[in-house]
Amino acid sequence: HIKNAKHANAAAKPKANPAKTRASGWGAFRVYNKTGWYMDVYEDGSYVGTISPWSYATWTAFGKTSMYCKVDFDNGDSLNWAYTADVQTGEIVYAAPAS
Repeated sequence: HIKNAKHANAAAKPKANPAKTRASGWGAFRVYNKTGWYMDVYEDGSYVGTISPWSYATWTAFGKTSMYCKVDFDNGDSLNWAYTADVQTGEIVYAAPAS
């Protein structure tokens, strides 16, 4: 599921401002962390952030996107959630937690 652990910022040239390049198909989605643990979130295989326990975060995406959420424990175990979302239609396909 994870392709890139963290975003690496190139010093040479930043990405274009999405507000200036958006077309139809853009939308927002919210991920709720209904656990007592910190949850790392990956969009299409790239790390996008960490959600605090009992909290949520909102991201902007285009069209269909794959989300992967992971809770790591200090004993090496983890819980993982995976789903796809279409921000245009609101369709969400959810996969239950798996270790």
